[in-house]
Amino acid sequence: MTKSTSTLKTERLCLRQLKPTDAKAMYQNWASDPAVTTYLTWQPHQDLNVTRASLVWRQEQYHKENYFD
Repeated sequence: MTKSTSTLKTERLCLRQLKPTDAKAMYQNWASDPAVTTYLTWQPHQDLNVTRASLVWRQEQYHKENYFD
């Protein structure tokens, strides 16, 4: 059981946990864009492999008991 990032659905929106299969869209739409990542704690991703690795790591973190502690 995870205690983080619950799924929230409305008629036009679905907020959910990020998954490794989201890597291509995440990289193309915002993770590689310096303007979008300016105020984030990480630099723009240089390639799709960086995005994919970050999502694999995040998915592992979701299952930890102290993810948000």
